[in-house]
Amino acid sequence: MKKILLAIDDDLLREVCKRKLVKSNFKTFPVQTKKEILEVLEKEKIDLILIDVSIENVKGLDILKEIREKRKIDLPAIVFSTLRDEELEEKAKRLKVNDFLIGTEISPNELVKRIKKILK
Repeated sequence: MKKILLAIDDDLLREVCKRKLVKSNFKTFPVQTKKEILEVLEKEKIDLILIDVSIENVKGLDILKEIREKRKIDLPAIVFSTLRDEELEEKAKRLKVNDFLIGTEISPNELVKRIKKILK
């Protein structure tokens, strides 16, 4: 079973994602702080991280950069945003993020499809 780290600080959105992923046979690790993200990554072999661009007043892309560069953990990543922001999308591309999603433009079913495609 593939393990997904859900780093989303919005309770409702995190719960919706969690339920859909669990129904699709993924094991989920829902978190809402940088500290929790790092704790899960130390304990579990995570297959993919779905991270909000802004989590706990910290930029999600900065957390992802730290995970990849300082902690040397190279895992697939999907960045989630509630708004379209070309500057953020460009920064995500430079970090080699696998996908950049706009919450209002994607359904839970589409999210699962994209995760499965990345983890193939």
